[in-house]
Amino acid sequence: MGYCVDRLNINANISQSRDKRKEKNLWQRSFWEHLIRDKEDYAQHGDYIHYNPVKDGLCSKAQEWEYSNIHRFIAEGMYPTDWAITETIIKPQGIWNK
Repeated sequence: MGYCVDRLNINANISQSRDKRKEKNLWQRSFWEHLIRDKEDYAQHGDYIHYNPVKDGLCSKAQEWEYSNIHRFIAEGMYPTDWAITETIIKPQGIWNK
């Protein structure tokens, strides 16, 4: 943890609340750990990341979000140009509702 705190210039002070729960301050509480099980699980989590700006109302389609790497994925043929516009996105269990 010390290395990350130093490298990322994270405030190393831990609140009483975090100390009580034995939490550090690198991750927000809403973050969770998940082991990717297979290629399908990997693809679904990638879809989740690409669709998040749409889900959160920041744009109407993923391709409009300028900060996304979906543009590279489309250029490399990994995603179709109309991804999530004309097809239904398969939502991974347990993460899309957060």
